[in-house]
Amino acid sequence: MTVERNQLATTLRVIMLRECSKVERCHTVPHHGSYTDGQHSFDMAMLYLTLCPEPTMTGLKAILAHDLGERWTGDMPAPVKWADGEMSKRFQALENQCLSRLGFRLEIGITDMLWLRSLDALELWLWAHDQMAMGNANAAAILGNLQSFFMRNAVPTEVATFLKDYEWTRTPDKIPK
Repeated sequence: MTVERNQLATTLRVIMLRECSKVERCHTVPHHGSYTDGQHSFDMAMLYLTLCPEPTMTGLKAILAHDLGERWTGDMPAPVKWADGEMSKRFQALENQCLSRLGFRLEIGITDMLWLRSLDALELWLWAHDQMAMGNANAAAILGNLQSFFMRNAVPTEVATFLKDYEWTRTPDKIPK
């Protein structure tokens, strides 16, 4: 019976984790296409592995898990978080509770937290640039807010350099050699 119960728990956990990746981001901003937590976290992980000179497994796990709680809470729009700091704290506590129950509550150090926060913003910034390139002027406000974020907050040197040097482009369809 215990083996069956553990298998059920594992199966349920896998199902829940897969559902976590499907939560829609930026649902209050009209945008082209789908933008999910799974896409966001994957893109953050790839940015981390590309930009961070010494990525850690703890940092990677934190990046992949940071929005899992949104399966139950939804993706709270940033203006709501800014308007009510106490509600934002309660919301974060609930997300953390979900992470703990899923076994993904990680204690991370200052450096990993700096990368997590910076890449969370950078990935959204890149998504907004993609939206602008497709003619979606709704993304301009996101870019403005993120520009303010990057000016007010410390970011790793590699992220600051990337932001300074970035120019949107579509890569060629030819397979790279």
